[in-house]
Amino acid sequence: MPDAILQLLLQLAKRPTCYESNDQGAFGYCPGNTGNWDETFEDGSDCGETTLARQILDNLGIDWK
Repeated sequence: MPDAILQLLLQLAKRPTCYESNDQGAFGYCPGNTGNWDETFEDGSDCGETTLARQILDNLGIDWK
């Protein structure tokens, strides 16, 4: 795997998902809570990228934490 792709996967894997970030309050993440569905879509898209990067790195045996 090219080093540039590996570095990108590591960068994506280390960012917190929308469920892990600290700014969601005591009840966790609530999609559309702000009434802005575009932001909700973007949060889900970002979370999906992060999750996929983590799964790929886990399967390669690379520690991303």
